[in-house]
Order: sequence, then C-alpha cells, then structure tokens
Amino acid sequence: YAKQFIDPTRKNLIISPCSSKAEKDWLVERYAEVANIAHQHNVNVIFCSSPAKRELEMVKKITALCDFEPVDASGKTSLKQLAALIHQANLVISPDSGPAHIATTQGTPVIGLYAYHNPLRTAPYHNLDNVVSVYEENVQKEQGKPSSELPWATKLKGKNLMAEIQVEQVVAQMRALNLF
Repeated sequence: YAKQFIDPTRKNLIISPCSSKAEKDWLVERYAEVANIAHQHNVNVIFCSSPAKRELEMVKKITALCDFEPVDASGKTSLKQLAALIHQANLVISPDSGPAHIATTQGTPVIGLYAYHNPLRTAPYHNLDNVVSVYEENVQKEQGKPSSELPWATKLKGKNLMAEIQVEQVVAQMRALNLF
C-alpha cells in the first residue's frame, strides 16, 4: 500500500506538518517553502496527516502554496500503513508528533521541530542531533535560566514560538542528512 506514494527513482521526503496541538505546528508558508526547495532538488515530497479536519485543512493550505503538486497521503493511511510509508522514505520533517516518533523506530531520519517542549525530553530519541529547536533560547527568555536548571518537563507558554524556527535552519539539516 505504501509504495504507491514512494518514487523509487529519487529521494522521498515526508512532511507531517501537524502536532496534537496547533500551537506546536510550524507555519504553513514555511512548510511550503521547504517543500518547494526539496522539489527543486528533485526530491519526491509526500504530505501525511491524520484524517482530522484541522490536519487535512492545514495540508491543503500548505500544498496550495507549493509550486508543484506534492504527493498527498493525508488521511489515507492507517498507522501500520504510515509506518510502512515512513520506513521507505529518506527523511521525515515534523513537529512533536506520532509520525516523528514512528520515523525514529523505523530507522528513518527525522528533523523534529521544537519550541514548546524540551527536545531532550520529547524529541525522537534516535534523532536528537537532527532537531531544529528554539526551546533553549525561549526558556532563557521566559524563565531567566537554562533548561538544565528547570524541572525536566518545563513547557513554555509564549505565543507563536514555532514562528522562530527559520526555513534556513531546516534546509541546513536537510543538507546535513544528505537529502540533496
């Protein structure tokens, strides 16, 4: 089932843009920009999400901003099928979400996007070096001390913290992971 979304002639990137809470989602236009950059490097871009209305709408907004027609697997996979799809991909980009954690269990590199939770606590455990995070900078602003001096589960409360993650940071990780 999962093979229908994969292009065996080139690298495959899965973007799973939604977390369990909208505040932990990255910006629509930035996901589209990353997708466009990957496409310009001949990468097959696949979007996935749950069948939840909010997630399907977000993927629709992102793909509307793409300069090409990405593969849309949103709401079309069971968890087992999603795991199979992720297993066949070269890279996953996602905020703190189920697909990010599935990727690490499948041995698929994942770039986790973090702002509200300490990625040392909640990021995919095999991919901590790939995380793009603004957590530490914001914990300093919000709490006045480093995360190492705070309770392990400290969650930040600022608004729009995910907006501080820049496209260039994600693209640098994509390059470091040899996506292109």
